[in-house]
Amino acid sequence: MLEGQHTPEQESRIAAEHEASEHETSDVNIRAILWFLAALALGGLVIQVAMWWLKEALVAREKAASPPPPAIVEREGLQLPRDVGKLPSPRLEADDRRELAELRAYEKRTLTSYDWVDRERGVVRIPIDRAMQLILDEGGLPARQPPAQRPKGARSKEGRQ
Repeated sequence: MLEGQHTPEQESRIAAEHEASEHETSDVNIRAILWFLAALALGGLVIQVAMWWLKEALVAREKAASPPPPAIVEREGLQLPRDVGKLPSPRLEADDRRELAELRAYEKRTLTSYDWVDRERGVVRIPIDRAMQLILDEGGLPARQPPAQRPKGARSKEGRQ
């Protein structure tokens, strides 16, 4: 007879033995498994709530640290990033060489001309060359002595001669 095959008498005897046996109650503790699953579900819920709280805290911190949206967003009532297509295109430099030349000309005019900064307080802007000459005429900057007035061999605060 081949191994693993039973005669009809053997099979009826095996079936009778199996019918008489019941399941083992001591092998698996169903109550412990159910408590473990309940604790696992509760732990998962606690973690989900903690992650939601953390996300809300980080979003609030990011919102507080972010600069306010551009004025056009508030004026037009846009919702970013959804309405980003409704924003006007950026104002790019059309002729950067010309604009740079204009900027340098403006800076040169500012540094070489007299003008009122605040007329009510009596604050004026003077050319930078004139300002430097006035400082030298008054004896230099108050924090330093001109090198010619320092005694020979005296060291400055930095330790240089």
